[in-house]
Amino acid sequence: MGIVITLSACNEVTERSGQTTTPVSPSPAPHASETLNQNPAIAKTTTNTQTERQNYKPISLSEIADTEAIGSDPKALALSAFGKSGIEGGSQQVTVDYPQPNQAVVIITQLGVADDSVRGIRYRAEFVPTTKSAQAQKQWEIVWAGSQVTCQPGRGHQDWSKELCL
Repeated sequence: MGIVITLSACNEVTERSGQTTTPVSPSPAPHASETLNQNPAIAKTTTNTQTERQNYKPISLSEIADTEAIGSDPKALALSAFGKSGIEGGSQQVTVDYPQPNQAVVIITQLGVADDSVRGIRYRAEFVPTTKSAQAQKQWEIVWAGSQVTCQPGRGHQDWSKELCL
């Protein structure tokens, strides 16, 4: 038997499964770099999503405007924007996750990129459906993207980070 606990920003769950309202102070004003690439359609993201975003260097959506922005397959859209760029004899791994019915997250990891300081690049692309109808096939739109790198030995950090390599 499992236990499910739901928490929200303004409510506290008690042992009786009742909710008690707790005061909440306003959030600090976001920095311009945090809001630059955000779409209002995904304003209510989970804390986990926000935490993950902090680990990536944001990519301006205008940088990928030449690619197909809306489609039925988030994986294909992400690959169109970020797939196989500069890989010479390297590898590429793609994962797709649907953390919520109205959110898709595609992670593209590329190792062996053609760069003397960067060993690998990881892209994170977040999507939301553009249609609300359950009868229509979902059309997905990219609403946020970011990247991480891991450096060649002796050229900086060896873990995945938004920090540049040397």
